[in-house]
Amino acid sequence: MSCMQLEEQITEIEQFYRFINVQVNNVKDKTHEKHVIGTKRSIQGSSSREANSSNTMQEITQHKWAWPFMDPVDVEGLGLHDYYEIIEKPMDFSTVKRKMDAKDGSGYQNVREIYADVRLIFKNAMKYNDEKHDIHTMAKTLLEKFEKKWLQLLPKVAQALCNIEATLENFKEMVIEKCRKISTREKVILMESLPRLTLENLSKAMQIISANDPTFQPFAQEVNLDLDVQLLCLASALELLTNLTSFSE
Repeated sequence: MSCMQLEEQITEIEQFYRFINVQVNNVKDKTHEKHVIGTKRSIQGSSSREANSSNTMQEITQHKWAWPFMDPVDVEGLGLHDYYEIIEKPMDFSTVKRKMDAKDGSGYQNVREIYADVRLIFKNAMKYNDEKHDIHTMAKTLLEKFEKKWLQLLPKVAQALCNIEATLENFKEMVIEKCRKISTREKVILMESLPRLTLENLSKAMQIISANDPTFQPFAQEVNLDLDVQLLCLASALELLTNLTSFSE
């Protein structure tokens, strides 16, 4: 598997994690706090990969042949009038560094984007300059060195992917459980238990439903409780089922 493929998989998983964090934080279920912490730790692995890629890029930019690629091509100064006709997306190391250091959200979202832009620097130089040109030779040499360095990161990336996928399976089960409709048996238990509650505990039960459904009005003169509507997501039902015993005491 190539580095690009691994990074794509990791990016997809991390996007799933960001979605999970939002969903879990919106559910008032303290039993899942440890899972949330574990997820955040998994996401932190991306920062480590970015640090490794930064070190790799630093090694390349310190090479004696890196100087032509440090800044944007001086198209006008060099009289390269056809440059923009041949090169669709100019790239250089100063631009890469600026995007890596950006704190306003305009920078790179993952390591794969850094990898793609660094490759683009050398690919552009090789595309515009003839194979016999010094710039072409320098770009080709540095590209080979860069990709060799990048491949050394693959074992770390693969291990990170393995760890993330293991945690992902647990979260998939949690999301399915949280978002399914309540079963007929669970609905019967709730319908039989609610009328037995005291007014005080019934009020608490209504507040639980209201917390998960902002449109529900527990203190209205007439309260219409439709379990198919108010408990579409299992969050309310699970919390009610958990508390019914204590409410009934």
